[in-house]
Amino acid sequence: MSSAWQPGEGSAPVPVPLPRRTPAAEGLARARNPRTAPVAAPAPAPSPSPSIVGSVTAVPGFSATQAEVKARLREQFDLPPRRLDAAMELFDHAGVHYLLDLVLPLAGLCLLSPVALAAAPALLLNLLSATPTQTSIHFHYTAAEIPPLIAAAVLGGAWLRERWRLPAATVALVAALVGNYALGAIPVWSELPGGETLQARASIVSEHDRVAARALELIPPNAVVSATNSLGAHLSARRRVLSFPFIRDATWVAVDESRPGYADRLAPLPTATQVVWLRRNPAWRIVFERDGVLVFRRVLPP
Repeated sequence: MSSAWQPGEGSAPVPVPLPRRTPAAEGLARARNPRTAPVAAPAPAPSPSPSIVGSVTAVPGFSATQAEVKARLREQFDLPPRRLDAAMELFDHAGVHYLLDLVLPLAGLCLLSPVALAAAPALLLNLLSATPTQTSIHFHYTAAEIPPLIAAAVLGGAWLRERWRLPAATVALVAALVGNYALGAIPVWSELPGGETLQARASIVSEHDRVAARALELIPPNAVVSATNSLGAHLSARRRVLSFPFIRDATWVAVDESRPGYADRLAPLPTATQVVWLRRNPAWRIVFERDGVLVFRRVLPP
């Protein structure tokens, strides 16, 4: 047998920690000796903070560019690169402005009802799109969002009135009037300070519009036509319409050079390049040209 350790015989042995008592054993020991002081329970380990809390610290305390804020946020989210890039698009300034334009005219009442979640798929598609017009309330991309948001605002207002006895209808009316003044396209608002001017005169038929109408009358009603966006709406009643510059089996092409629509966007240079190609192509003959409105007819088979 080894003798007990004595001072001066080298380093002391490392003490072995005693096994921790289970709650049942601790209770039994206290029952046998009531004078035993209760053992303090070990402090629970701190739970990890949610990522949204951590992302708050990513925003610089002073003025920062959008790229700097996104760079800080990338450090907080543990996502694959492609998903992370998609998530960062939601922090775009245009996206935040887009959401405010949708919610504020409804006085935020749509946020009080889960029905608003029905608009989430369309919202995400628009927010993640690289097309600027998809994050604007002035275009048709909001068509799938408006019905659920309106329904949610009605239900949210009813809940607010029942719960807090607040005049939800009056609040919604005031918010709608202010929102329409700042964002709406009613022509009278453009004559007042701060009123919306975008497309405020779109209802006025100009001489250019009359020229375009005469040009489109040359196209047979059953012909397949490729047209720029501003002219395509006037041709949409026919069976097949192609978006310029896609031609395929089209036998007619209508182009408005003053509004150079190229597929789903305005692109003056690509539109001009395609028009030059049509002018030089012997398979196409120009039959109308006035005030920037051009109409081509196919004279040779493709």
